[in-house]
This record gives sequence, structure tokens and C-alpha cells, in this order.
Amino acid sequence: MIDFRNREYLAANLTTVAAVVALTAGLIWQWIPKPSNPNLDREARKEALQVLEQKKTVDGQLDAAKAYVNQMTWTGETQQINKTILDRINALIKKDGLNLTSIRPQRPSTIDDLDTLPYLVIVDGTYPQLVQFARDLDVPANKLATNLIQISTAETTSGRVTANIAVVAYLNPKPVGKTLTKEDSTTRA
Repeated sequence: MIDFRNREYLAANLTTVAAVVALTAGLIWQWIPKPSNPNLDREARKEALQVLEQKKTVDGQLDAAKAYVNQMTWTGETQQINKTILDRINALIKKDGLNLTSIRPQRPSTIDDLDTLPYLVIVDGTYPQLVQFARDLDVPANKLATNLIQISTAETTSGRVTANIAVVAYLNPKPVGKTLTKEDSTTRA
């Protein structure tokens, strides 16, 4: 009990009373609702809505970019992709009336996190046939990118030319943020 009559305990008693008052004020302060400014609330809501709209726009753009990447890249096993690509190139060569000298798959490589399957196609025929073949080869449905065309004359009298055409097939990128397997976690430890 607090005894204010005894001067010997006056400092301790005053400290106790001050602590009880401070504790009571702190508890009351927690229960009193904070005043709000309606203009600030409207501004905050408006900013939040703008951020949500921007996020929706960016998400839509990201989905469109992913769809385009999926449309232009190959998925599946490399051996099956090689077979399909070689079949498509052979069909285009026959369609355009060219003579196939060779199709040489090159060493796969990785460019900016995209795995590539490059090929060197050597064909001969007339110049218009080669131009048509290059156009047919670079159609988006073939999922091939032409990155080099070298044309030289095969014979000066016949009007035939030979073309070395480098094409690249891009493989669909691996998903980012893969989960760690048990092997990954043990090798890092």
C-alpha cells in the first residue's frame, strides 16, 4: 500500500503513482481510435487502384510474351525435335525443287539462357528457287530462324547456284525458380 504520510517513502510512492498513471494512459491510448483524414484515405485507395491496374497490364503483357515465346520455340526431346526439323527442311527442299547437298546439325549451344539447335543446310538450284526456299524456311510456323545465307555460283553456264544456309531452332526455356531436389540440397550443404 502507498503511504504518503511517511516522508521516508515519498520518492518511491510518487514513482509508483507516476508509473500507474503512465501505464493507464498507455492502455487508454491503445483503445482510442486514431483520427483519419478522408482525403488521405481517398488518395491511398486511388494509388492502390492505379498500382493494381498497372499490375494487370504488366501481367497481360507477360502472358502475351510467354505465349509468343511458346509459339516460336520447340519443346520436347532433342532427338525428336531434330527429326521433325530435318523432315520439314526436306519437305521444303522438295517443294521448291532444289537439290539437297547436305544438312549438317551443328553443336548445340546456349545463348542468353536459350538452348539452340543450329543446322547448316547446303542446297543448289536456281537463284529464284533459293530465294523462295529461304522465305519458306523463315516462316514462323517452322520455328526456325535463318541467321546466314551464302550464295555462290555452281556453274557459270547453267545458271545454277549453291547456297549455304544456317538456321537455328530455339528450345523452350526452362522454368525459372525450380524447386530444389534432395540431391541439390545435399550438394550445397
